[in-house]
Amino acid sequence: MFRSLLMLSFVVIISCGVPKHIRNDFSILYDSINFKVDTILKINGYYTIPKQYFSPRFEKPNFRGKYTTALDTFYLNYIFFEDGLYARNFSPNIPDTVIKYLKEIAHDTNTTGLLKRSFYQGPYWGIYRIDGDTLITQSINNPCTPKVWVATEERFFILKNNSILQFSTKVLGKYPKYDMEIWAQEEKDKKYNPAIFIPVTILPESNSWLKKEKWFWKDEAEYLKWQSKKK
Repeated sequence: MFRSLLMLSFVVIISCGVPKHIRNDFSILYDSINFKVDTILKINGYYTIPKQYFSPRFEKPNFRGKYTTALDTFYLNYIFFEDGLYARNFSPNIPDTVIKYLKEIAHDTNTTGLLKRSFYQGPYWGIYRIDGDTLITQSINNPCTPKVWVATEERFFILKNNSILQFSTKVLGKYPKYDMEIWAQEEKDKKYNPAIFIPVTILPESNSWLKKEKWFWKDEAEYLKWQSKKK
């Protein structure tokens, strides 16, 4: 997935705003009035998916000299909000520091400070809905200049043990056929791990940058009402 998205990043349209070919592929739009979170999905915390990989260990600084490989673990984190928004890949991803990080954001009164900007502007943000025992998510990055946009749809089974298990991923938007074929092959060979739910007593609000995007709202009137409250 990571290698494929890196390749796709070289062919995606570079744009100041979210490209139309990506916007048009979002089938779920923000509906703060009518969205009702299903009790089948836990939202008073976050989900984390441990992934293992082999990383190099160099004998000299700056990646010099001989190296060996060692098994490392990183964590993909997902946090779902009661209004239908969610965030993933937020930092830090180490379990011992995530709860502290989320609480610091919730308590931070500096709305324009680095801490809140890193959370509300940095990770992948998106929308989700629940269809039976299936969780469907659509998210997009918020890239720095040059603007290289990547959006994906991920689907999960909601399990009975307070866990979710991803079973599919697809890229949103239009890309060259060759790149999509490579990505599809990697997706076919991928093995997913179940997510672990971590309860958190204090969570930040869902003040994502996506709320400022009119196309992201289902009802333009609700968007304009929200905009007027922000002034």
